[in-house]
Amino acid sequence: MSSEDSVKWLREQIERVKRNAQQALADPHTSDGHGVRIIGGKLAIMPSAASDRLTLHLVTNGPQDVIARCEAELAILGEHIIAHNQRGDALCFTCTDGPYPCRTVHLLASAYRHQPGWAEYWPEAVA
Repeated sequence: MSSEDSVKWLREQIERVKRNAQQALADPHTSDGHGVRIIGGKLAIMPSAASDRLTLHLVTNGPQDVIARCEAELAILGEHIIAHNQRGDALCFTCTDGPYPCRTVHLLASAYRHQPGWAEYWPEAVA
């Protein structure tokens, strides 16, 4: 697996998560049938639907928050693109002092270590 394939896999994972969050916001009055609803783009949880800890988790990880994080991850990934030195070695265009993908891209990828394909595309990464 090439380093470019690994970064492509990561980009696909981020875009998938973002797309899922966007779809959750597409219907202004969606419900999961368990007291969790999206009303006007905001996550609403009925009081009896979840424990306080679960409620806090869901509220801080609503679709708008997920979309914002994905956009930030994609922007970071866009900054750390492949470049080649005179010898043809693959380097990070931004970092320039190490191999591609760089440590920053590896750290972004680690957030997706529980997704199918992680071990195949990032076998050298510590999970």
